[in-house]
Amino acid sequence: MSTPDDSRQRLLETAGRKFAEKGFDATNVREITEAAGMNVSAVNYYFRSKEELYVEAVRHAGRTCMQLTPMPAWPQGVPTEQRLQDFIRTFLLRLLRDDVPAWHRHLIMREVADPRPGACEELVRDFIRPSFETLRDILCELTPPGAPPDTLHLIGASVVGQCLHYHHCRHVMPLLFGAEEYARYDLDRLTDHIWRFSHAAVRGLARESGKGERR
Repeated sequence: MSTPDDSRQRLLETAGRKFAEKGFDATNVREITEAAGMNVSAVNYYFRSKEELYVEAVRHAGRTCMQLTPMPAWPQGVPTEQRLQDFIRTFLLRLLRDDVPAWHRHLIMREVADPRPGACEELVRDFIRPSFETLRDILCELTPPGAPPDTLHLIGASVVGQCLHYHHCRHVMPLLFGAEEYARYDLDRLTDHIWRFSHAAVRGLARESGKGERR
């Protein structure tokens, strides 16, 4: 016999898949509970409401991603360039690894694109912001001293945007470049390309900043 914890988890996993596939508004409680093999009242019993169930599904997806693919804990003295490369690899792995339920990523991406009150704020606070602050600290060391926060934020968004491209366009690129070429875009190659491209861009910005100071 299943325990209350097992039943709660089964309901959460089922709801997460439905929300990721159809979104909050297009998913109703009855189809979630029927797919989970449970009574409609189970949603109120375990989560109080459909809204709380949705928030918990988003929370579970983000928390699982961070636990399975944590950011590296760098020891003292690791070069900044290496930390940037490690960050990019970790971020890509979170997006591309195939040994976790696909609905986790899909629900997070759906929430970012079409946020629900409460869920998105929590997702940013507990999942997105810690990773972005790690990247910002790395970029702060790579850019000239005194670089304004908005410059660091724009550079960070560019790095993240490159990584997200390989998730969002994963179905388009085989059609655009051919399946054989796309098959060569593995984690190592993508990490190296985004790192080289981003590092070169940061160096270029630093040179431009120096020219401006001399002028």
